[in-house]
Amino acid sequence: MVKQRYADTFAALFSFSYCAMIRSLNILILFTFCILLGACYNVRIEEKDNWKAYFDKHHLEGGFEIYDNNKEIANYYNKEICSTPLPPGATFYIMSGIVGIETSTVLDENKPIYWVSRLSDSMDKESNLRSYFQQQDPVFHRHLAREIGPQKMQDYLDSVKYGNMTLSDGEYWNDGTLLISPDEQVGLMKRIYFNQLNNISSRSSTIMKSMMMKESSDEIKLYYQISPVVDSGKTKYWITGFAETYNALKNPETEKIENKIHPFFFAGLVYGRDATEASVKELMEGILKDYQVMK
Repeated sequence: MVKQRYADTFAALFSFSYCAMIRSLNILILFTFCILLGACYNVRIEEKDNWKAYFDKHHLEGGFEIYDNNKEIANYYNKEICSTPLPPGATFYIMSGIVGIETSTVLDENKPIYWVSRLSDSMDKESNLRSYFQQQDPVFHRHLAREIGPQKMQDYLDSVKYGNMTLSDGEYWNDGTLLISPDEQVGLMKRIYFNQLNNISSRSSTIMKSMMMKESSDEIKLYYQISPVVDSGKTKYWITGFAETYNALKNPETEKIENKIHPFFFAGLVYGRDATEASVKELMEGILKDYQVMK
């Protein structure tokens, strides 16, 4: 009888402790969920079905996303495509260029890269990162990735959380090993803009931003890259970039007119029988004008 009472008491205590532990765990999960929900609470998502007209105009298909930073609105056309990962293709040159600068594999965007001459007789040793990046030269960027080395590149991809962060022995940015979605590209553009890439200096991000700039005026600065990529045997086009617009507003304290910066981050994936770099650029400009990023 005594043994039975001890057994019953132990069972009751164990049951109480187990239930208390489960309740505590549930509270912790709920608390964590509330924190995450609160962090995302202000971001609104809007589906832009009217952007289909810009795709139809050029006989194109795909998806497009604009994140309005000041209003905290994520605007999508075809959210399924925007959330589907695929090879980054030449848009990976943005990341490899940043890592190249950060590791001093290349000194900056303007200095000649002399080590290319020992890798290929056909390459101009007087050329610099800016020219190679703007030409989207595949031979140079293949050599750049090798010079950086797979381990260093892996470390930086892990740190930055670039796509699925997976490399291969080949051209992983083209062969389907490394994958990234348009939505992730938007996040990457935002972190580059605000110099928020983990273990990447603001200098490296700033240099890359200067190489991505396509347009600069008193009203807007536009940065982007349009690059073809082969996905499942089909040629598609990446669009990825960001824009700064300037709104003249009166400062209530000083009563002076000041320019308030309004950043936008965007990415898209476009394909179709009439897809060319020119038609994709026209589509991009049409959507940016529709959202009043461009005039």
